[in-house]
Amino acid sequence: MLSSLTAIHSVENNRFCETEEIHLAVKKIIIAAYDKTAMSLPNINAVRKFLFTKKNRRIENKPPTQSALKQHTRRAILQSSIWYPCLNTQMNVQSPASFGWQSDPETDVWMPHWADQTFLVKALKELTRCSCKKDCSSNRKCSCSTDRLKCSASCRCSCGI
Repeated sequence: MLSSLTAIHSVENNRFCETEEIHLAVKKIIIAAYDKTAMSLPNINAVRKFLFTKKNRRIENKPPTQSALKQHTRRAILQSSIWYPCLNTQMNVQSPASFGWQSDPETDVWMPHWADQTFLVKALKELTRCSCKKDCSSNRKCSCSTDRLKCSASCRCSCGI
């Protein structure tokens, strides 16, 4: 965990520098905060799936998606890069567009870019889960087949494994 904190502290010396090392450090800290047993999983989305399917965590008790975490991290890098030298008389500030913000063309107001929607569509499909005890192919009451979805790992049946 100390190496993660050291990586995050490096923002002080490398202002506006978004590195893979920082994203990995944030990922480790977030996973540890939600469930230390999930540290071996490859990414945040896998942790979310693990917490949902194996530990029955509700949506508000899970970490953000990989995409959302990346945008949060970018905004934090921008903010800390502005705050570190705040006592300097001249500051070189980069555009927020590269750090998790997007400009509304109509109002010219900066708004947070929360996440990429492509993942959200996939995540919504995974929220549907059936409670079938056997093969779902012949079960007309299967909630997955009713919604024209394939069973997922979160289903009670073994079709989605």
